[in-house]
Amino acid sequence: MRQQFYRFAHQRLAAEVHKDPQGWWRRLSSEGAAPLERVWNEAGQGLGAADKGNFAGFEVRPISSVPGVDAIAVMMPAPKAPAECHAVALARKAGSTGPIRYFVLEKGSDDDGGAPRAFWAEWRSAPGGVTMRVRGQDVSPITVEAMLADIASELEIDVSGGPDWSVLGGAPPGPPPPRASGGKGGKIFKVGCAALTLMMVALCGFGGYLAWLEEGRSWNEPGDEVAATAVKPGKPFKFEFVWDGTNYAFNELWLVVDGKEVDGKFLAAGKIGCARSGDPEERDFAKSLTDYEAARLERDGERFSVWLKIGDEYDRASPQPFTCRGVVEAKEGKIKKARIIVTRRQRPSDFLAF
Repeated sequence: MRQQFYRFAHQRLAAEVHKDPQGWWRRLSSEGAAPLERVWNEAGQGLGAADKGNFAGFEVRPISSVPGVDAIAVMMPAPKAPAECHAVALARKAGSTGPIRYFVLEKGSDDDGGAPRAFWAEWRSAPGGVTMRVRGQDVSPITVEAMLADIASELEIDVSGGPDWSVLGGAPPGPPPPRASGGKGGKIFKVGCAALTLMMVALCGFGGYLAWLEEGRSWNEPGDEVAATAVKPGKPFKFEFVWDGTNYAFNELWLVVDGKEVDGKFLAAGKIGCARSGDPEERDFAKSLTDYEAARLERDGERFSVWLKIGDEYDRASPQPFTCRGVVEAKEGKIKKARIIVTRRQRPSDFLAF
């Protein structure tokens, strides 16, 4: 998965549209793709060439031909890996003045026969001021129009009045019991109100925790460690790991280095690729200590320890292992010791996806 494509559709643009949906609707309607270039460039900051793409492939298309839907679609360059998007759509109920909602047409893993799959997902406001990804169904054929036809019924649902209880894990609490006039009944009423209040606080807290797991937690922080292999500078390496849990997950590849800066500089570069079948396609990477995806940096003079994210694999669970291979070396500075560590991150929407 190319990070610039993920950040643009799932993070940067989603956040901006949620802050000013009407403004973005007007800008895209009148200016086309021009306002998107700044967001695209910001999404690519700090990334190597392998994780970036060309803005020239973007196109904005107003769509009013799908019954029940008015939309502005942002057509993106063709996705190459799961979690990259074919398109983004700002959509609202036809003929209305809002609310404007944010959907993506997201590439999934190919089915068992090799046929491409895609599904729609919505980035929706959630407790704590963040957005939560609500995954929808597969879209066939893989077109924006087919996605908009699928979400027409979603636009009938009012999601502006508070938390989405289906995401938070249950139904909203019912009405309070009738007020008692006093005595024992009044005490029961007070206890019931206290219990109801605690339940609502717990639900809101749980909702905030889910929202944090979905997108609030930093993507620069490694997840749960699932595999590791030592590597030597300039020597090809090869290893395997398995993702056989439930549904989808991000398997993130980190280069963990104990090293030394020379003249205040360090740059690790190389190639890495993973695949479940066939030869892995190796991609170039180049990472410094100031890279956007550098984590857990500890310094002792010129010496340091750091985790550098050099790739990830977003895919469905399967007993078939990933085979990874590549090579790494220090272009600037020195590598004293290095490992490739695979960590796993699974959002609530990935766990629930099929």
